[in-house]
Amino acid sequence: MKKSFFFDEDSENADWSESDKIEWLEGKNVTVKMVSKKQKNKKTGQTRTVQKEEPTHSFFNFFKPFDVREEAMEALEDEEVN
Repeated sequence: MKKSFFFDEDSENADWSESDKIEWLEGKNVTVKMVSKKQKNKKTGQTRTVQKEEPTHSFFNFFKPFDVREEAMEALEDEEVN
C-alpha cells in the first residue's frame, strides 16, 4: 500500500495526493458504518427501516486521495455565484 503527495513549487503543503485503492470485502469496510433509520409514511402511517452508510473515523481514511486544487476552484465558483 502506498500514498504519494504532490506539492506545487511555491507551496509548503501538499496540493494533491494519490494512493492505492483498498478493495474491501463485502461488509468489511471499516471506514463506513451501517446505520438503520426508521421512516414513516405521512399518508399511510406505515414505517420502514432504511439502511444507510455513514463515514466513520478510521486509520484507513488516510489512504483516501485528496485534491486541494479542485476544492479551491469549487470555492471560487461558489463565491462568484453568490
